[in-house]
Amino acid sequence: MTKSSYEIIDHTADTGLLIVADTLSDIYIQATLGMMDIMFDINTIRPIKMMNQPARLSYNNEENFRAWLETCLHIVFMDEFLFHSITTLRSTTDKIVFSIYGEPFDKNQHALLTEIKAITYHDFFIRRNNGTWEAQVIFDI
Repeated sequence: MTKSSYEIIDHTADTGLLIVADTLSDIYIQATLGMMDIMFDINTIRPIKMMNQPARLSYNNEENFRAWLETCLHIVFMDEFLFHSITTLRSTTDKIVFSIYGEPFDKNQHALLTEIKAITYHDFFIRRNNGTWEAQVIFDI
């Protein structure tokens, strides 16, 4: 059993994540928390509200994963909701539903450390390798 984790990696003029996990849902969770860690100090975000958010699954893991991360960016910047923690509520063959715990953005409490503008296609992958899920994401900052 692999310990799910993410590592922040430097990339020319950008930043990214290298993620490993035992399950597909854990890859999504670690990537989302890693993205939040790049943007904000997670220790300043409290788990005072909860929302359920589905991630659609289809034959294309890369597009599904990109769509999930783009949805999370939208929630952060358009809905102004910051993520503290995430759990898997349920998983089926066509979607994973996550419970996201966090709070509304408060400019007096939450400082934006690094703005992520987009998820790039450069060096982007998600794959299963010898029973472990691996992913890499490069963010345009």
